[in-house]
Amino acid sequence: MAARIKRAMLVTCAFGGIVAVVRLFLIALGQSHDFEVYWNAAVSLISGVSPYTSSQGLMSSNQGFVFKYPPWVLPFFAPFGLLSWTAAKGVWALGEIVALLYAVVWTARKGSLSAALLGFGIFWWIWIGHFASGQITLLILAAALFLGSGEKSIVLLGLIFSSKVFSLVTLFGFGRRVFKARVILGFIIAASLLTGIVVLAIPGHSFIALGRDWILAAGSGGAELGAEVVRGPANHGFTALVLRLFDVDPRSSEYDVVVFLVLSILLGFLWNRFSGVLSFEERWSGWLALGVLVHPLAWHHSFVLVYPLCALAIAKAVEANTTRYFVSALFGTAMIGLIIPELFGSSAVRPLELAGIKAWGTCLCAFSLVRAKQCFRMDS
Repeated sequence: MAARIKRAMLVTCAFGGIVAVVRLFLIALGQSHDFEVYWNAAVSLISGVSPYTSSQGLMSSNQGFVFKYPPWVLPFFAPFGLLSWTAAKGVWALGEIVALLYAVVWTARKGSLSAALLGFGIFWWIWIGHFASGQITLLILAAALFLGSGEKSIVLLGLIFSSKVFSLVTLFGFGRRVFKARVILGFIIAASLLTGIVVLAIPGHSFIALGRDWILAAGSGGAELGAEVVRGPANHGFTALVLRLFDVDPRSSEYDVVVFLVLSILLGFLWNRFSGVLSFEERWSGWLALGVLVHPLAWHHSFVLVYPLCALAIAKAVEANTTRYFVSALFGTAMIGLIIPELFGSSAVRPLELAGIKAWGTCLCAFSLVRAKQCFRMDS
């Protein structure tokens, strides 16, 4: 009887998983507005035009949708420029699906299958938001889990996380090794070589001109999107929360940098101090989450990077047989994935989002993971 129930549950989960994957793929095919920016940048590069200067013309009709990634990331997007818009979008959607499946499998191996699936379900609207935008974050997550688990290449991880420059704080999870001369030199050489390819592809451009164009494009978000978006409830990180409290002008990006640095030092110190009882994979999941909490633009879809932390917290609480921390991990995950306008209405959720409910939920999951691990060690 038990075997039949287990088999039925597996069949149900498999069927539900297939339906979910198809649904997400169709959402990506129908939307992917962020990926359209990547694709336009790739087409511009192949045409010998700077993706930064050519994208400025998009501002008036697509507010804030400007290619903002550093030039050494452009060679990654370039192949998509050889495809039609529909074909490129389909390939990108498949890449997102593979990245998501890898994240679920990785979490199931490091934690438990039930926790990975439970976390997947609670994060359903996070996944929808990511696939609707066609963001790169899921690919970053999969790469971080694959490379970070074995500490294979800090330089490669640096190139990956530098696509969202503020996310480089995640690499502090490797401690002092990040500051080794060969690591820093390796990153500089790799980034320079990749940027050199871009410079060669754009006639009349130089390293300095390309860098200047990138900085101008990267700093355009605050002015283009406006205070309601950049400082509003759609920005869920602690950096945005602090800047909201002081009503800082979104065009004053220097304040974003200062608050980001202060929070990175504070939260990085706390996580490094209290996560010593955890395995490397568990600590690494916390650093991935920390990169979201301190990012000046922590959108809804950015929290895909928090998924491993939430699922591992639930798994560890179950393993330690601690109801208290299971409930807290579950509640923290729900604060991230379920307390959303789509379920409870904008008027009810807006005050909670302004208070940073997703960021606080992430902290609750981190706390639950550490405490559950401590309880597990004491019992064993």
